[in-house]
Amino acid sequence: MLKTLVIDRLRDPSKFVRARAAWCIKQYSEARFFYTETLAKIIESLVQCLCDTNEELPVQVESALAIQCLLKHQDKVHTLVHPSMGVIILKVLELLTKTKIEDVIFVVDEFLEQYIEDVVPVSSEVAEHLCHLFLEILGSSDVDDRTPTLLSIIHTLHNILDVVEGHMEIMVKVEGSVLKVINAILEVKNFEFYDNVVLLLQSILQSYVSEPMWDVFDKMYNVFKTSDSLTVLPFSELGQVLHLYIVTDTESFLAFPHRLAAVLDMCITVIKVVIAALYVNLDVTLQAFHQIAPDHPNLLEYICDQFLSCYKKMEGIHNRRMALIGICLYFQLPPPVRPSLISTDPKKAFTHVVLVIGVSVAIAELIGKFVVLVELPLLLWLTVLARDKVEFLRSFSGIRCSVSIFFLLKSAGHLWKKLSKP
Repeated sequence: MLKTLVIDRLRDPSKFVRARAAWCIKQYSEARFFYTETLAKIIESLVQCLCDTNEELPVQVESALAIQCLLKHQDKVHTLVHPSMGVIILKVLELLTKTKIEDVIFVVDEFLEQYIEDVVPVSSEVAEHLCHLFLEILGSSDVDDRTPTLLSIIHTLHNILDVVEGHMEIMVKVEGSVLKVINAILEVKNFEFYDNVVLLLQSILQSYVSEPMWDVFDKMYNVFKTSDSLTVLPFSELGQVLHLYIVTDTESFLAFPHRLAAVLDMCITVIKVVIAALYVNLDVTLQAFHQIAPDHPNLLEYICDQFLSCYKKMEGIHNRRMALIGICLYFQLPPPVRPSLISTDPKKAFTHVVLVIGVSVAIAELIGKFVVLVELPLLLWLTVLARDKVEFLRSFSGIRCSVSIFFLLKSAGHLWKKLSKP
């Protein structure tokens, strides 16, 4: 039926008939073809319709989509299309620029998937066309309505990067087009595409870090620091990119101190947010932890271990006070999410608390206030007792804790008398 009623219609004088014939072939692309000659005639006619400079756009679009579907469902078509592959790709890109129809982008994706090695020579040209189209749409007034098209373009650029990964010379050319897209997204702070920016950067940073890529590093830091809470660049994904920057080109990273300072600043900012979140809404924060790191059994375990390993390095009244509040929060956690150290070896945790409290003596000597000495031990005592007095006495050997706090308060009174003398 296709041979007698449809294929010849691709050369019909009416553009409407030609377009419907191509559409009909697309609908039957999954059918079983017994004769290769039939497929060869179909491909020849479709390629002719697509590449004819005088052909109408609807006919060219339907021909391109029909070729894509045949490539996807008919293995014999791969050999038939191969000789015209380069011409078809360039024509499809030209068609994409003219029509801006999202479905046409998938034709390019199909060629990238089916002819990986053969696409490499024209990949830089393909990337340049896609970049030009992306920037044109991003700067248009209907950009909100064209978001799916922009996402499709980014996806295709990501596929191109994967294809040329082992071809350094071509990779450098493709990188230029990809960086234009990344810089445009960061400049307008379009948070809908931040995830895609991370994917593109990860593909490039696997091999090397060029100087323009370091400029992107600075822009990411600026976006991270200046964006509001609704358009923030997620650090959970940004951290993977920062890791690649550091391990791929460590020398260049360390050569400029501001790069190290930027990474540390971002880490400190995130830690502050995590601490505030734990303090304000523990349940929601724990759910977020599970979403960010589903394979990690308990992120609080890691945070607790890190804290107890560096508590001696904490400086300043506020930092030490917040450290003690953090330990108190650990004591208040329900058993399923409580760090194992707090449950199995609470004496060790309390030893760290005593050492943190001990520093308050030095602070009191500087500011001469008894309240600093009293505040910290009472904070721990009241917090734990408020949670469960019986469990506290059982788990922490409460008598020892009471004696320890008693002597701390006694020392505080002694110091207060000393400071009060004229």
